[in-house]
Amino acid sequence: MSDDGKNSGPKQLIRFYIKACKSIVNDRIVYKDEIYVEVTISKNDIPNLKATPEHFQRWPAQWRAFQETDEYKAYRAFQESGVEAYTPLAVLGATPSSVSALQDVGIKSVEELLSANEDHISHIRGIEYIKNLARNHKPEQAPVREEVVPVLAEVVEAPEFVEPPKNKGGRPPKQAAA
Repeated sequence: MSDDGKNSGPKQLIRFYIKACKSIVNDRIVYKDEIYVEVTISKNDIPNLKATPEHFQRWPAQWRAFQETDEYKAYRAFQESGVEAYTPLAVLGATPSSVSALQDVGIKSVEELLSANEDHISHIRGIEYIKNLARNHKPEQAPVREEVVPVLAEVVEAPEFVEPPKNKGGRPPKQAAA
């Protein structure tokens, strides 16, 4: 059904959302938020696509509704902060409750944690320990293609998969009487 209420083909459920996309910047693995659209055509056909201006024009009601969500507002605030990409807090090895507490006050990256106002985060249990983890964090090195290829070659050269015997159906044969 289209936005004007007229039936225009199969019904589609549309959902815009934010997805953390992994990339490599200056030999570091970082994440960047991107807007995606989920188009549910049937229970077995649910493509997730990076949103484009055409998607916003095609589904304006869903796009406007998404722009009113807290998820989108947080995304916009982060975009306006000028940070291009971020290192997720999870890489620090802090406890899940610490990561959740930081996210509750709007901090979702190591970079934001290191530049956060002390008054804003001082109430979080173990914050000094977490900040020390962030200060001492050594960025992960992105795997170089040559390092990945031998591992893939090992998988290809693995012994062939042997099919299990096919079940012919029916009852199993009777055992011979002793």
